[in-house]
Amino acid sequence: MSMKLASRSGITRRRCLLGRVSRPRRGSAGFTVTELVVAAAILALLLAGIYQVLSSGWETYAVGDAKADMQQNARLIMEVVEGDLRLIGYGYPTDPALINPLPRVTGASGTLITFWADLNGVTQVLAANAAAGATTLSIANAKGFKATGSPKDTVYLINGGTFESRTLSSSNTTATPNTLTLAAGTTNAYPQGSLVGRPRQVSYSYNAGQQKLYRDEGDGTGANVAAENVTAFQLRYFDSADAEISTAAGVELGSTDATTKAAALNRIRRIRVTLTVQASKMTRPSGLQTYQVTSDVRPRNL
Repeated sequence: MSMKLASRSGITRRRCLLGRVSRPRRGSAGFTVTELVVAAAILALLLAGIYQVLSSGWETYAVGDAKADMQQNARLIMEVVEGDLRLIGYGYPTDPALINPLPRVTGASGTLITFWADLNGVTQVLAANAAAGATTLSIANAKGFKATGSPKDTVYLINGGTFESRTLSSSNTTATPNTLTLAAGTTNAYPQGSLVGRPRQVSYSYNAGQQKLYRDEGDGTGANVAAENVTAFQLRYFDSADAEISTAAGVELGSTDATTKAAALNRIRRIRVTLTVQASKMTRPSGLQTYQVTSDVRPRNL
């Protein structure tokens, strides 16, 4: 009797267990649509913030990189201009002892300067005496002189207060020492050590419309672009007392009177160069950046 009751009790319990419906535990259900939308909005805000930080950092880098590149270009341009201006008169008969010294600076305005100089260091000295009427000059190195083609170089023989110029006919760079042959004999005699100068007429000019600075080395190839993206180029001139020489129309360097202008050109002892360049690429938020550099140059031979 007791076994039957136990058996029925077990069966009943199993039936109850099999018929029991399990309920989901608290917190085990999926996300609702509202929760997903809120999560997506929060994620979007986070990504937007990260993008802003990265974008700001990149813009700062781009601006700094463009500025550094622009400043470097400006300094390189200025170094070339400075180097050329310092050589004004080199290899040219400019000695104060000369009875009629030639003008070293032949033109000067606010945006243009023309002068005589040996920019490439071709100038030599005589390796041997040259008698009056000589057509051959002995020098250490004749490789830089242009004695073929057209135009051929003009050389200046300078000895203290005496000088003259002659056009070259040919050169010999294999002889020891090298030699230069003149198209005509010299008028005067020149001792060993006399200067054999080979200056050329050099010029700098600025075109505001093109925003370009031009440089003419006087080698017959004409003016070439020295710098682009130049928004301003200014030249100012000063005498030995540091008084500014005017470039205004009708006054001193701007005078139409040849004598007045020549006297003003001869007074130049210092040149102030101001150069403003513009970045080649636009950067946000500053746009096209500009950079200005100024230098005072005292030519060694003025």
